[in-house]
Amino acid sequence: MKFLTVILTILMSLSYAYGSVVSSVPIKLIVDEEVIVSTVDSNVSTLDIFESISYDKQEEALKFSSCEQISLIRIYNDKGQLEFALPVNSNKVILNKNLFGQGKYMLGFIIKGMEDVHLTHVNFL
Repeated sequence: MKFLTVILTILMSLSYAYGSVVSSVPIKLIVDEEVIVSTVDSNVSTLDIFESISYDKQEEALKFSSCEQISLIRIYNDKGQLEFALPVNSNKVILNKNLFGQGKYMLGFIIKGMEDVHLTHVNFL
């Protein structure tokens, strides 16, 4: 009986590990010569949260339009350190490129009425 329990525990662990690897494959939302935006959300798809995500080359700005109100955006640097938090309270957000600089960032969207923080990876080239 203990042998069966050990085998089931190992199989469940492997299944969880495999699921984590599969769900962490980035989904590219924007691919441009200036910026790449992707997500690895596994709970609720970022594609379901946002009506549109775009990069305006003339304004040099990322534009997010969400289905629900965005309460807050947390911006993290490539080391995972919080750079700043922007209170939003709107369905539309425009983030100018000059807020960032070149490099990799992570945007944590907090949506009104949802518990999870929805992460979007941004790489300014």
